[in-house]
Amino acid sequence: MKLGIQFVLDDPVRYVLLSTSRLKDFFLFWPQSQSGLLSNLSRVGSFGIFLPFMVYGLVLALWPGRLEKLFNG
Repeated sequence: MKLGIQFVLDDPVRYVLLSTSRLKDFFLFWPQSQSGLLSNLSRVGSFGIFLPFMVYGLVLALWPGRLEKLFNG
């Protein structure tokens, strides 16, 4: 863990560039021909199941006063 943190602290710009270069792959949810059937099903299924909840959470978070009404009745 210390070695990993030191890697980031030694060159934070490189770490940010490496991380941003992976963003496209992180949000890839459509099937790929080079992936197996199980990988493609889990990729599409996870976004199909979790994406509506993520959008709903964003709406709740951005809607002023909505969370207070939800928890306070």
